Amino acid sequence: MKPVNQWELMVKIDRILKRGQSPFPLLKWDPVFHQIRSSELTISLTAKEFQILSHLQRAGGAPMTRESLIKLTWGGITVAAKSLDVHLFHLRRKIEPLGMEITFLRPNSYKLAMAVHLEGRSAGEQGPDLGAR
Repeated sequence: MKPVNQWELMVKIDRILKRGQSPFPLLKWDPVFHQIRSSELTISLTAKEFQILSHLQRAGGAPMTRESLIKLTWGGITVAAKSLDVHLFHLRRKIEPLGMEITFLRPNSYKLAMAVHLEGRSAGEQGPDLGAR
């Protein structure tokens, strides 16, 4: 039997246990009405928006390529190049109040994450100019 580093083993077990967990455990997903509910908000989505968001959520924070999102959402149907972009634009605006964000990763991948906001600063504000003295 091969010797095992206990710390490495614990990290591997932790990763395996986290695979099936949603990064958004406090949200209720309603596939019938295409809604996401928190304790304070209900967000209504179109069917396609809900499908896209569900695929990203099932990925568990792992990046999904643009091609895989299109294939999973539209199946074998050929869609315009900007169809996904339009749906993502509207989806990002709708899910922001829930503390979720869809981030673009190069090259051509997207992932769903919890929005990070610095205290006292809205998401759209610029940080301080660190080059100024």
